[in-house]
Amino acid sequence: MKESNTVKSSPPLVMYKKGEQTLGPIICNNASVYSGKPVSFYENEGYKLYSFNEALALLEKAQDSHYIKPFKEISEDDYWYNYEVLPPEAWTFQKGITFFRISEYMTSNITAHFICHKNRYFSAMMRTTSTNKENFDEVLKLHF
Repeated sequence: MKESNTVKSSPPLVMYKKGEQTLGPIICNNASVYSGKPVSFYENEGYKLYSFNEALALLEKAQDSHYIKPFKEISEDDYWYNYEVLPPEAWTFQKGITFFRISEYMTSNITAHFICHKNRYFSAMMRTTSTNKENFDEVLKLHF
């Protein structure tokens, strides 16, 4: 009978300072995996120790607060510049509405989204998990 080589491990621990846009060091054996500095060093800098999932949730909340912006009307020139500057991502045309987003992300899964409807142009910073329907519904509530 062959022995199993599986190793049980606990979820990683991460230092994170609330409001920051990036995670801090990964912690193993009470010290940073990369620098070897102890947890207390980072705590003195305002960081706290979290499980990876807790830190990620806090990071996403900070990113949403900093980057996510509602749709606003933009010029036709701004719309076409953004359409042509990089290959558009997730381009769709449905019921007379054109949707696309910029293929270069601001951070995480946040990037600029664009809508063209009835010769009016709109843009917002959103997560890529937002749907075209949700985005268009927001534009309709605000601008039509």
